[in-house]
Amino acid sequence: MLLAVWAGPAAAQPLAQPLIPPGVHLGVTVSELREAVPGLHPVPRPQSVAGAVGRWRVDGVQQAGLVFDETFFFAGPALQRVELLLQPGTSSTSGEAFAHLVASLQALYGPELPLHGALSSVEAGSASWVHDGVDILALQSGSAGRTSVRLIYKARVLKDAGEL
Repeated sequence: MLLAVWAGPAAAQPLAQPLIPPGVHLGVTVSELREAVPGLHPVPRPQSVAGAVGRWRVDGVQQAGLVFDETFFFAGPALQRVELLLQPGTSSTSGEAFAHLVASLQALYGPELPLHGALSSVEAGSASWVHDGVDILALQSGSAGRTSVRLIYKARVLKDAGEL
């Protein structure tokens, strides 16, 4: 994997593939992940999110001209979630990085799912897509001085209306 610093929107290239590494898809085992991802290392303090535990990580993943740290979350033996967190200080501002990420994801997956309300996805700090049974979420969060940009790929879970 390449490591690069984002120089700005003009220098960034649109995504050519999903941000999950080649050879990796939701549902793979740890051994399959370790085989497919060079530089993979255990997370020192695993975190749990929605029933999955982030046990493996690779740092400095460069995609679409942005640099991320990527964490792989497992529920039992299967990969259920992949989170990419923009490395601090690798882009001019998190707002510009988020806008660029959303534009790159639009180029790859088409228009994002509509938001309720009048805000655009960039103004709201979130955008989402569904592709091949995977939920894809781009999120910007935090306060003005400490914002983060996160990209999440997770298994799509549909619920019967009777279960709600």
